[in-house]
Amino acid sequence: MKKITITTSIELTKEKKAEVIAQLSKKYGEANYVFHVDYEIIGGIVLFDGNKVYDGSIRTQLKIFKEKIKS
Repeated sequence: MKKITITTSIELTKEKKAEVIAQLSKKYGEANYVFHVDYEIIGGIVLFDGNKVYDGSIRTQLKIFKEKIKS
């Protein structure tokens, strides 16, 4: 069974986790959905599907913005 790791900056409620799983199930189907909390991402969500990282974290967005300002 495929393992999907979901990282957020805060602990999600059971209801919110169910919403996230329902959305991800449309793409991945039945999988082992594992939730983690990492305060350093500031906000947003990071998803790892075993092959690719989908990074929608505020930390990464700020890093990209900083790099654009420098160039």
